[in-house]
Amino acid sequence: MTLEAFEKWLSSKEDPGPMSELEKEFYNAHQELKVTAPSVVAAQTVRDKLQCVFFPVDQDAKEELRKLANHTVNYVQLAVDTLNEAVKLECSKTSISPEQLNEVIPRDKPRYHFYRFSHKYNSQDYDSLFFIYSMPSSGCTIKERMLYSSCKQPFLQAALSAANLSPDKKIEIDSKELLSLDILIEYTHPAPQMKEKSFAKPPGPSQRGARRVTKAVG
Repeated sequence: MTLEAFEKWLSSKEDPGPMSELEKEFYNAHQELKVTAPSVVAAQTVRDKLQCVFFPVDQDAKEELRKLANHTVNYVQLAVDTLNEAVKLECSKTSISPEQLNEVIPRDKPRYHFYRFSHKYNSQDYDSLFFIYSMPSSGCTIKERMLYSSCKQPFLQAALSAANLSPDKKIEIDSKELLSLDILIEYTHPAPQMKEKSFAKPPGPSQRGARRVTKAVG
């Protein structure tokens, strides 16, 4: 069952009645949000309230985002703080390579990331800003998935307002996917025949081994 299907089911029933284990998990996450994040869930349906949830960006995070805008750092990692209903700073780096992103991106927790990808392509210099949304394929709660998904767009608007940051590329990865110079080059300079889609999945590697990033956004 998808989150959207569960939301339609929940909104159509006053009494949840018998539920499968997965339905119970969705329902419990919804009920927990009423207690831990009351501003997120009200009397409306889950989708109506979770489709776009604004959590303010804390001051430390804003400061590092401004440093990113000023080219003082090239990487900023942020997390959704469900207890305080805010987006907070996790870490920032002055200068890391695409391959080093794999060392700082958590494999067990969802996160937001901004990465400035300065590179050369066809003898020209480029400075591309990536927004990376990392979501483990397993291990995190449905509550975390709901909040990170619903806070993403308002957070990007807040980053634009606070630091004038507007990403050139937005991608989504899971815990098994790795980033590299070649992968970021592919996203920044796609082949002419490739059509970009929101959260599209390009073909995966033909051979077994480390998985590569599979989702792109806009």
